[in-house]
Amino acid sequence: MADIRSNTAGAVLGTIGGLAFDRIWKSRRSPRLPFQVQPFLILLLACWAGYRLFPYVPVIDLHKYWYALQPLFKPEFSAVALCRHLTVWLAVAMILEEMCGGVIGRTAPILLFAGTLCARILIEGVVLSLSEVAGGILAILLWVFWLSQVADRIRWVAGLFVFNLLVQGLYPFQFSARGHTFSWIPFYSLMAAEPQAGVQSFFEKTFIYGTLLWLFRRSDFSYKNSVLIAIALIIAITLVHLCIPGRSSEITDLVILLAMAVALKLTVAQPATLPLFRGEAHHIQLD
Repeated sequence: MADIRSNTAGAVLGTIGGLAFDRIWKSRRSPRLPFQVQPFLILLLACWAGYRLFPYVPVIDLHKYWYALQPLFKPEFSAVALCRHLTVWLAVAMILEEMCGGVIGRTAPILLFAGTLCARILIEGVVLSLSEVAGGILAILLWVFWLSQVADRIRWVAGLFVFNLLVQGLYPFQFSARGHTFSWIPFYSLMAAEPQAGVQSFFEKTFIYGTLLWLFRRSDFSYKNSVLIAIALIIAITLVHLCIPGRSSEITDLVILLAMAVALKLTVAQPATLPLFRGEAHHIQLD
């Protein structure tokens, strides 16, 4: 009965939220909104927040706050983690600029980064890392003082995003001649994992693959080519996982990618605004 109550309540609340969002979307040109209501980008940001702010429960405990900050004073640093956080924050900055444009789009990542760090300090069970903070700060500096003023910044971010995907996919760069089996059951590893790890992993993969498709599409690739290139990358990484000890190799990533491709197709026909040059905004049709 607990499952029935939870699933029914979730379906009802989701339906109400969808209807409310539909009304906001239809009135997206209203001057009251400081941003463009683009459903796919809002979905990406929601997934990003889903895995960065899990389990969403703040606590009032000074000892917890100090515990969350302690790793920042330890000389433990991961270049791979730094690359991941740097790339993700640049992608988030690109999404915010796409939605807001102008000065707001260029300064919003700074406020979001500061707010996210404060929120993570307050959330139960969350501990900051030096790589996380350093990657975010480096991304903000690159965005404010360089990328936000570059005309083809979308391609720079897309290229870095692909590079990071390959780095994360091949880590820890140790290969074995004895491969392990491939799982054809979608979401098997997520369901078998601890709830916290499974939820965070699902949100993170959804954000990563959705953002990958969106960056390809905004880099002037056709929808078909964007999906095919992303599929080729995911299949290649999944096959390599067969030879990397400790990494799972399954069809889940491809299923998530295809689901996000469908979501992108359903929303990509809407006009979008991207300030291609500093102080300028051009309306373009994505599809």
